[in-house]
Amino acid sequence: MQKMTKKLSPNRNTGRNGHTPDFIVLHTTGSSFTRAIDTIMNAASSVSYHYVISKTGKIVQAVDIENTAWAADTATDGSSHDPKHSPNEIIRQRRATNANLYTINIGFGDMPSGNPTKEQLVSAAKLILYISREVRRIYNFELNLTRANIIGHADIVPRHRPNCPGRDFPFDELIGMVASQGY
Repeated sequence: MQKMTKKLSPNRNTGRNGHTPDFIVLHTTGSSFTRAIDTIMNAASSVSYHYVISKTGKIVQAVDIENTAWAADTATDGSSHDPKHSPNEIIRQRRATNANLYTINIGFGDMPSGNPTKEQLVSAAKLILYISREVRRIYNFELNLTRANIIGHADIVPRHRPNCPGRDFPFDELIGMVASQGY
């Protein structure tokens, strides 16, 4: 994994209200890496990710794992932010709990089409393994590093973010890379 830079976003909540993160959610930032970092550093944007990965594989940590990032916000009002339409049964069952509380969010910059670079995938696989070790250390919990728990934003709120991180995002390739690196 390339060296990780820590640049904490003001857009976060301290703690997770007693929840343990058991999902890793992948996002396209919809912009360049630089613009994504600028956005999550701007308090007025009300958005953040735990990590953002550039097309060259550079990683910025913007929110500590113990804290809540603002990337996968959900609601129970029937709006497009309501996870009642999620294809994931666990997400639907947790509908009354804001998904930000139990997710770790990774944004991919410079990936508007949903097709990450090889460097992004390599960094993401190593980052996921790092996250897994940190969750084990902090929460004494083993993250399930399969497609069931490494999901896209569209898997939480398909009506709000139907194409996030991208229709053709290579989940299977990424999970295979994670497995080959030691999971």
